[in-house]
Amino acid sequence: MTVVSNDPSLWSTINFFRGISYVYVACLTMMVYDWSA
Repeated sequence: MTVVSNDPSLWSTINFFRGISYVYVACLTMMVYDWSA
């Protein structure tokens, strides 16, 4: 789900969730790599 908005008050919230998703993907990738090693 992509949210496109020109409302600056939502930018910090969108960036927060984007940051969380990046961390989640990074952790998931490391876990899978450790299991395969």
